Amino acid sequence: MLKQVQHDEQKQMIDYLKNNPFFTGLLLVIIVFVGVKIPFLSLPYYWDEAWVYGPAIRTMEATKLGILPDALPPELSRGHPLLFYFLGATWMTAFGTSTTVGHIFPLFLSVLLFVAVYLFGKKIFLSDKAGFTAAFVLALQPIFLAQSGLLLPEVMLALFSLITFYFYLDNKRILYVLAGILTLFTKESGLTVIATLLLWTLLEALFSSDGKKWKKFFVNSLVISLPLIPFVAYFVYQNMIQGWFFFPEHIGLIASTPEKILNQLERYAAYVFIYQGRNLLTFSTIIALLVVPFSGRTLEQNESKAVLVLLLHCFVYLIFSSLNFYSDRYTMMLIPMLSLLFAFSINKAFDFNWVPWVVLVVVAGLQWQEINKRTNSDHNLGYADAIETHEKAIAYCEEKELKDKIFYGYFLMERYMENPYSGYVTEDNKFSNVDGKFTDKTEYAVFSNVEDKENYEFLKTTKRLKLLERFEERNAWTEVYKVEK
Repeated sequence: MLKQVQHDEQKQMIDYLKNNPFFTGLLLVIIVFVGVKIPFLSLPYYWDEAWVYGPAIRTMEATKLGILPDALPPELSRGHPLLFYFLGATWMTAFGTSTTVGHIFPLFLSVLLFVAVYLFGKKIFLSDKAGFTAAFVLALQPIFLAQSGLLLPEVMLALFSLITFYFYLDNKRILYVLAGILTLFTKESGLTVIATLLLWTLLEALFSSDGKKWKKFFVNSLVISLPLIPFVAYFVYQNMIQGWFFFPEHIGLIASTPEKILNQLERYAAYVFIYQGRNLLTFSTIIALLVVPFSGRTLEQNESKAVLVLLLHCFVYLIFSSLNFYSDRYTMMLIPMLSLLFAFSINKAFDFNWVPWVVLVVVAGLQWQEINKRTNSDHNLGYADAIETHEKAIAYCEEKELKDKIFYGYFLMERYMENPYSGYVTEDNKFSNVDGKFTDKTEYAVFSNVEDKENYEFLKTTKRLKLLERFEERNAWTEVYKVEK
């Protein structure tokens, strides 16, 4: 009887996959994507995951799990909401504390993001094809390929943001509120989701001829704002125990002049819509949306609303980001939305089934070229090359028994060599004296083209440095020097 039930369930699953080719395609995309990421999972932490998120999550796992501001020292939490840290620490409590386990956590979130993108296309845009197309395009984005395997909150923020929009557009108010809370407690930039929906509600009221439009505006605005209540309470409590609402160092990084704001707005917009091959996505989306009125098709009201809300959020998020510290990876939140806009528009505009597929082949070809462009940043796969040179340099110093010597090391290398939580050294093999200042007592120096380029050139010309070893991988290199007295 049990075997018959299992056989029937397997048959039902096979029949479902046969009748849903785009869902089958989604599963294949996920399987290939995870396969590509597996070699990257065991790497040590890199950049912000090495000196903030990784050590913070390990610290929470080793001490106490918590989601309130006092669960972590502020130098580790950086004043951010603690949902990502809490979930990451819970994950490590359950599965272990290795960097491989740490990296599987964002990869798991990335798989959920694929599913969310597909379901958004299927439910909101009423198109399995659009959902699959968006997931396929997302998988080809270099920034997503990188962020999906790094212990950073950007993928989780993108996931919860998209889910929040999904439930709002699907009129699931309770689920919207819950998703909105998760978004806000992932990172402060989640505020842009709430701001977008409030602005959209205002625009709806302004252009509506309904006699009760302002009553609806008030009710809708109240519902949209509900996730703000626990969010505000969190920061009020943070101010009570820390003496500040937001991390003071971050406040000091806010853009303060119109010139800087405009410059950062231009940089963020160019990165989202032009760089890494996304110029093709952007122009294809614009052309397809212009073609729709001439294709004999029309946008349904729910489709128009979804498109406009996503576009409005892109605008709001870019404005918000231009006021803050610039980092390419912060744009990760918008990449799934751009993928969805592209997927919906080309599938809506063209009756000929072959047109979207031709576009996808062209996109895949161009994106493959972009994927192979590797730098030292955490928004493409080049971060793995930098890590490899760092690992080899540190291993060389360990092999030469230099861990008790006085080292000059730039900001990141200092953390890599001294903090076991970064994944490069163990507690027994950590270096005891690494400083970001070059002094008369400095015996060895480590340089890399990841950062500290100005000091590298200055110290090489003003100090007596003997090159011991250089480790190079594609565009990344790390050098170890002995200081000659």
